[in-house]
Amino acid sequence: MSNVKKPRHKRLVDELITFTEWQTERTFTYRLKRLNCLDAFIAMIAEKHGEDCALSFEDWHIEEENFFDAKLSEIADELWEADSNCPELIKQDSETKQMVVVLPEPYLSQREKGNLYRLSYYDQRGASYHDVFQTFKDAVKSAFMGGYNTLVAGSLDALVGTDEWNKGLVVTKAVQSGVWLKEYLDTLATPEERALFNI
Repeated sequence: MSNVKKPRHKRLVDELITFTEWQTERTFTYRLKRLNCLDAFIAMIAEKHGEDCALSFEDWHIEEENFFDAKLSEIADELWEADSNCPELIKQDSETKQMVVVLPEPYLSQREKGNLYRLSYYDQRGASYHDVFQTFKDAVKSAFMGGYNTLVAGSLDALVGTDEWNKGLVVTKAVQSGVWLKEYLDTLATPEERALFNI
């Protein structure tokens, strides 16, 4: 019989995994890393079960799921209290100043479907898209899972009004007008808009 360990995706539900194996394999880490709470989870397991524990794959999953949900609730509550219910979250590793804002859903048609919150995504060129969610916690979860996990109040104000942002607005106007950017700049743009493109 071989002593080679099975890859984690081939583990049986009731197969025992020791604390050391779990730490080595990092079986459940992606979501915990996104919430910046992996170390806290490891400390909780060590305190609750001991560092010589062995849990089934299913039990590891249950522990991670419960910890993740509790931590997510804690983060959502902190954001709700700290930032007037509309937190601005940034991607720290982004060179294009990517950020997301959790906002109340403005459209009645979406609110009637139960979607009470939206994530509005921005970068230095302006708004890019949005998603809708039923709860504030769901919106926060989506933001964190997407890598937007650093609260920086005033991030949107810092983007608005910059040349890159204003160029993005001109591109949006061209799209809304149904013409290519060059045609918009040649025929519809204001002198200020043309100056942004050195025309």
